[in-house]
Amino acid sequence: MNKKKSDFDKVFSAWDILVIAFGAMIGWGWVVSTGGWIEKGGVVGAALGFAIGGVMIFFVGLTYAELTAAMPQCGGEHVFSHRAMGPVGSFVCTWAIILGYVGVTCFEACAFPTIITYLWPGFLKGYLYTVAGFDIYASWLIVAIVVAFLIMVINIMGAKTAAILQTILTVIIGGAGILLIIASVLNGTVDNLDGQIFAGTTGVSNVKAVLGVAVLSPFYFIGFDVIPQASEEINVPPKKIGKMLILSVILAVIFYSFVILAVGMVLDSGARGATTSFVENGQGDVLIAWENEAFLSVRDNPDDYEIVTPSISILAQPSVAVVDENVKKHDNEDAAQAYLKYLYSDEAQELIAENYYRPVDQTILKKHADTFDLKVKLTTIKDFGGWDEVQKKHFADGGVFDEIYEE
Repeated sequence: MNKKKSDFDKVFSAWDILVIAFGAMIGWGWVVSTGGWIEKGGVVGAALGFAIGGVMIFFVGLTYAELTAAMPQCGGEHVFSHRAMGPVGSFVCTWAIILGYVGVTCFEACAFPTIITYLWPGFLKGYLYTVAGFDIYASWLIVAIVVAFLIMVINIMGAKTAAILQTILTVIIGGAGILLIIASVLNGTVDNLDGQIFAGTTGVSNVKAVLGVAVLSPFYFIGFDVIPQASEEINVPPKKIGKMLILSVILAVIFYSFVILAVGMVLDSGARGATTSFVENGQGDVLIAWENEAFLSVRDNPDDYEIVTPSISILAQPSVAVVDENVKKHDNEDAAQAYLKYLYSDEAQELIAENYYRPVDQTILKKHADTFDLKVKLTTIKDFGGWDEVQKKHFADGGVFDEIYEE
């Protein structure tokens, strides 16, 4: 029995299919989503989540590799499902995949104008409507539509043309990721990982956070399956096609994990670090800061920043106390008592005000009314029911803090 000759031209090399699969998996989505992954799982937690997701996809990839070697026909899942479940099952399976691709296409088309927004804040023009809290503008929507249309035209022009474009785009996208990683090594610090290694506050909440990232990560690995869909156009032995498929998944896992760690190294976890990044490094548009940090920033850069004072804020005063056990151990009780007493003297309160901290002495505070906005309503821990109530409601397992991270 003669084997039917394929009607497709074998235009793809091993490099072409690797780039197509890897590029399809990474896309531009990581640019706008990495912060969300870290917020959900923490830096190391998000990286572990993607590694776990990568393992899951790895086994799916092994299945695809075996099926592609056994049935090297264009169509991929359509061919596999038709052989296993017949026309009806294949119909359902194929349309489910097509609809999934439509969602990914929309996501990637929207990612590009979002990147433009980051680079050019004035790009957004013509507000149209809001979807799930996200404002949609005419300029943003036009770019997304144009990008999607151009990609469609290129695909119509032919597989080889699309492969060339995909190679160029993958080099650009991958290059951006590599530059981010290099920049984080040169300018970031592992100290920024303190406090954001994991998103949870307990072992159980940490596991839940990691698994939360792992569950969503397969969405970002969609793309390796384009290889079996074009298997008849690939000028590579079927068994090697499967190996290239697995390699593309491994590369995507490595890429995502390093990008997450890189972003974590340049994300400041504390108020002082955040102020440094905002003021000295010019990162960000708005900074929510301690009052004295804001005053110091404007003092040092009077023409660059302005302070917007809210009508209500929180009075945060660090506790000061003499610890009997410690002062007796170090034999400095007299000095500690003298320091504590001095803090509340008129001289010390004046020094505190001059350094943009609110003095507790109301008379001295009023003398500096030109600096401090005395109309701001300042809330204290008592307004929230005291420390015991706050701990129980906000910071205990399952409290408000955990609910925010789970969302």
